[in-house]
Amino acid sequence: MDKIWEGISQFHKQMPVPEELDDRIRQRIEKLVTRRKAARKRRILIALAGSLAFTSSVGLAALNIDEITDRSGRFSYKIEPARIVGKEERMQPAKTKADQELAELEKRFSPGTAYLVYERTDRPEMESHYYKQKSLVISDFSTFQDQLGLFADIPEELAGGYRFVEGSLNFEIDRASYDEEAYLQVMREEAVKNNRQVAVKQVPLQRDFIRQANAIYRIQDRQITVWIDDVGSGAGEVGFPYTSLEKVPLSDFDALYATFTDPSGEEMQVLKWIGSKIPGTNRSRMYQLYAKTGDATKADLLKAAEGFLD
Repeated sequence: MDKIWEGISQFHKQMPVPEELDDRIRQRIEKLVTRRKAARKRRILIALAGSLAFTSSVGLAALNIDEITDRSGRFSYKIEPARIVGKEERMQPAKTKADQELAELEKRFSPGTAYLVYERTDRPEMESHYYKQKSLVISDFSTFQDQLGLFADIPEELAGGYRFVEGSLNFEIDRASYDEEAYLQVMREEAVKNNRQVAVKQVPLQRDFIRQANAIYRIQDRQITVWIDDVGSGAGEVGFPYTSLEKVPLSDFDALYATFTDPSGEEMQVLKWIGSKIPGTNRSRMYQLYAKTGDATKADLLKAAEGFLD
């Protein structure tokens, strides 16, 4: 089960994630996503103008099968097909010296903390930095719901008898409370002094600003995992190596149901939809229910999802 959970976690990092959870991934895709958003907006404007002229009496045409929107229609999320990774490519590469150093340094941090990671190379222009966060893990349902606050209400038990086992939280990094460049300069000097490729430094979190929540539900040896992400107020777009994809109705929401192979080679399925706004904000929530294909059917996921609707 731990291996499957690790696979889901790795695959989920390919989804739209809070920038603090893995800046290294965010930085690599940020420029590409920005270009795609701009191109997509142009396509939408052109298509919208044509649609309005053609369908003025009946309204706009339906969204594509790979796109869902919130109730207001202002936030949309689109999946683009990505190349399916072969078994050989899924094999984990050998750990580098930097990987080994980071693994050792990370032991000093407890759950519910975030830290800045600096990696130096022989060429200063190739140095990099990114943020990581150790999730705050809570096994008591009442305590977890109290921590969630207004971010989300979740059920203790899902349809089909899947019961809450544990939850985890990731928070917004409080970037305004420190000088990132000053931190990096200290870390550069520390890495050189200690003859290391990696240096780390803890950074403060905004505990009242949840970026992501996760909850695990189980019945015997079967498991459903839900991810709830603060995805902001704009449009999202991501490459997703699915093996099948379809749009399904979920109450008055549009949902996407997909099957895929996770990084460990396990056959998985996911149900995604954009929920209502986070109370008191203009920010949307993305819900994603994951399960191994042998742990639940599509109908099971749809039924379980009803517990998260509002």
